[in-house]
Amino acid sequence: MRHIPLFACILLLAGCNPPQDTAGNEAAASPSPAEEAMADAVGVAETPAPKATAADIAMANTAWRVTGEEGAIYTTFLDPDGRYRDLKNGDPWQEGTWERLADGRLCFTPEDETRSGACWTLGKESDEGTMRVTSDAGREVELQQVTYIAALDEAEG
Repeated sequence: MRHIPLFACILLLAGCNPPQDTAGNEAAASPSPAEEAMADAVGVAETPAPKATAADIAMANTAWRVTGEEGAIYTTFLDPDGRYRDLKNGDPWQEGTWERLADGRLCFTPEDETRSGACWTLGKESDEGTMRVTSDAGREVELQQVTYIAALDEAEG
């Protein structure tokens, strides 16, 4: 299986081939590692599922890391207010919103309108804190759970 950078995602890789539409043409905007990795970030599914209730959102206050093919380390923080923050090698990289759909998929919508979002189906978390996720486009990534750190303004409030 191919390891692709997280969001961080999740969302996938800089340097990877751009996503293809069903006719084999390149998509208009190349997704970022964070958007494709999970949590590389949040997209629109072709057939959107109903939104989950607050009780269904178990991903809030978690953080996930993946190493990209080029060696960069991507970390995505899923804040409880529905925002995500991606770091690349420890530096701010991108942000946007995330949501957990009723069907269990985790979807990311980046603030940067030049980037496309993505939805990810989550696998079972292992005892070692890893989880394999699959994008709606069929890309698989293994994420490592890391310590969640609240956003500065969130930590102050």
